[in-house]
Amino acid sequence: ELIVIREQGYRNVWITDGNFTFNLVRAKRLLSKMKQNGLTEGMRFFISSWANIDREFLDLASNCNIHIISFGIESGCQEILNFYQKNIQIAHISDLIQYANSKGIFTVGNFILGAPIESNDSIEQTFALIRECEFDQINIKILDYMIGSTLYSSLPESLKKHDHVFASAENGLTVFSVEQLTSRRDAFVKDYYAKHRERLAEKIRRFGTPY
Repeated sequence: ELIVIREQGYRNVWITDGNFTFNLVRAKRLLSKMKQNGLTEGMRFFISSWANIDREFLDLASNCNIHIISFGIESGCQEILNFYQKNIQIAHISDLIQYANSKGIFTVGNFILGAPIESNDSIEQTFALIRECEFDQINIKILDYMIGSTLYSSLPESLKKHDHVFASAENGLTVFSVEQLTSRRDAFVKDYYAKHRERLAEKIRRFGTPY
């Protein structure tokens, strides 16, 4: 497949498999084979990743022209990660992201606000983690109880009128209203990008643009 799309002139390739790094041994083996067979030359790759990777994987990713990694982290609060059944060691996240940044890999952090146990403190923990990691881009969404998910199945029947039910005090799913969650998110995102604009510009000057 990589040979075909390269011959067709593609230069930017997004691997959409969100479980690409779930089996880390397999992922490393795959990247090694791609490099050995010259399958990444002349193309730039972008992947999604779990946060449970290591520096060896990031070295391989850099050698394989992976220019963007989008990390699904969700929260900076361990209790909320447990609620999501997200097996992430928060203590290692900052080191991994900053190492990826040092390799010229552009990093995207994906987070969610609005878990049933969300609090002012847990939101601040998430914001603090984002600042510490220095992501190049952040996506912060409001928790969506999407039809087909375990979370959606846990909803009372009275809320199952739509395919998507967003966490809010109005729905009795969290202590925060939709307006409180979105306004707090938007204010943080605006402030974050304002403070990190120069750092990102320096990274682009040093490594070039990801695309």
